[in-house]
Amino acid sequence: MAIIVDVGASVGLLSTYMAKLSKENTVYAIEPLPDIAESIEKLPNTTVICRAICSQEKIPASGKRIFKRMKWTELSTLNEVRTNIDVEINAGYLEGIEVDLETEVKCSTLEDLIREFRISTVDFLKIDTQGNDLEVFLSAGMFLKNIKVAVLEFPYISEKSMYEDEIDLLSALKELSKHNFFPVRVIPNGAAECNLFIRNGNLSLESYFKLEEDLRLQGAPTLKLGPHNPYVNMTRRELALMNLKIFIKHKLLKLN
Repeated sequence: MAIIVDVGASVGLLSTYMAKLSKENTVYAIEPLPDIAESIEKLPNTTVICRAICSQEKIPASGKRIFKRMKWTELSTLNEVRTNIDVEINAGYLEGIEVDLETEVKCSTLEDLIREFRISTVDFLKIDTQGNDLEVFLSAGMFLKNIKVAVLEFPYISEKSMYEDEIDLLSALKELSKHNFFPVRVIPNGAAECNLFIRNGNLSLESYFKLEEDLRLQGAPTLKLGPHNPYVNMTRRELALMNLKIFIKHKLLKLN
C-alpha cells in the first residue's frame, strides 16, 4: 500500500496509473481547473481535489488567486509567462502557451491539504505546477518530514524557463538539501527542463529504489523514467471521449 499525492494532476494520467496499479494505493489528484479535475477518472481509491497549491504568503484573504489557463491546459499556471521567452528552446510549446482564459481558483498550502485529508505519510509526491514546484513542495511545512520520495520539475537555467521567477535546478538542490532532501535522478524533460527525483534523507537509497520498483515508476506516464505509453490505461474510445468532454466543458466555461 502506498499514498500518492499528484499536484498538478492535469487529466490524471499519473493518478489513474497509480490507482489502477494497486487497489491498495491511495491517490490524491490535485488539479485547479474544474472541468479538467472533473475529467479525472473517479476510482474508489482516488480523491480528486480541485484547487491550486502555493505558499501561505501568496494566498489572499479570499482564498483564491487568478489562474492562467493556457491553450494547452497542461501548461496552465499561477505564474507569469516570460516576456523574453527563448523561442528556440521553447519552440515546441509556443503555440500552447498562449493565455486562453484567466479564472479564479481556490488555493491552499500543501500543509493545509495534508492536514485536511489526514494524510499521515506521503510515499510518492509528484509536483508539476508550471514554474511553482519548489514553492509548492516547501508549502508542506511541518509535514515535509512525512514525505518519502518526490519528483519536481525545474529548468536547468532560470533565464531559459517559460515562466518568470522560476527557480533553476542548482538553486533548487541547494534549498532542498536544507530540508533534508537529496537528489536521486535528474531526467531530461524537454525545453531545457528536467524532472528531479528526490528522497528524504531518512530514507535509504535501497528503500528509494524499492519504492520505485513497487510503484513501477519506470513505466509511469509523465515521469520520463523509461519507455512508456502515456495513455497506458486508456483505450482509443476512452481517450476520444475524455478529450471531447474537456473540449465541451471548456467552450461552456468561455461562454459563461
